[in-house]
Amino acid sequence: MYSGMDLKVRRIMNDIEAQEVARYLGVSKTYISLMEKGKRRISQEMYERWAEFLGLNKEE
Repeated sequence: MYSGMDLKVRRIMNDIEAQEVARYLGVSKTYISLMEKGKRRISQEMYERWAEFLGLNKEE
């Protein structure tokens, strides 16, 4: 499982804005930022949806 910072790096590498991830997950851009910084926990369900959006393998 990736950390919030890992997900941020992958998002940036794929040229995806935080707002796009937020829209897909149904949360605010601020909440995405907090999760990426490790200030909010990423639930398993949220993580799986986020990883799917970024095209990551669930086992990674």
